[in-house]
Amino acid sequence: NPDADRTGTFTSGFVCKDNTNNTEIVLYFVSEKHAGENLSYLLEQRTLPEDQLVVMCDGLDNILPKLLLATICNCMSHGVRKFKEILECYRCECTHVLVELKKVYEFDTETKQMTPEARLQYHIKNSKPVMDSLLIWMKRQFNDKLVEPNSNLGKTLKYMINRWDKLTRFCQ
Repeated sequence: NPDADRTGTFTSGFVCKDNTNNTEIVLYFVSEKHAGENLSYLLEQRTLPEDQLVVMCDGLDNILPKLLLATICNCMSHGVRKFKEILECYRCECTHVLVELKKVYEFDTETKQMTPEARLQYHIKNSKPVMDSLLIWMKRQFNDKLVEPNSNLGKTLKYMINRWDKLTRFCQ
């Protein structure tokens, strides 16, 4: 038994949405298997082609199946949380990032009743300029040596920069 050496129990939660008929299914797996293994099992059961599959997850790529061809998105809330955790030590920098991201969250609230295409166009027009400017600001912190790369702020900025494409899929 390959799982005989495992001693922990893990819970993985998945929300599966079908935008064509506006349905949502929530699945929980509680077992010795890790999230990536549970996701692999779940994906084996799907009928949707991989090129139409969108997977939203945290920034830990090791939970994803190795050969997954889906569009991968990362959750912005993980990045926001990281900035909130270091806010006391880097008040000016973190406040700047959080204020900019708050604008994007407010834009997103305005899109809830829109069609997917209208929502995308709204984000391209309103959120993308904010996000583009924020990325330039974050990279400048390193380029102008305003932040120590190994500091908590540097690590948090790198977390965001390294996942930027996956964090900004809502603008694509």
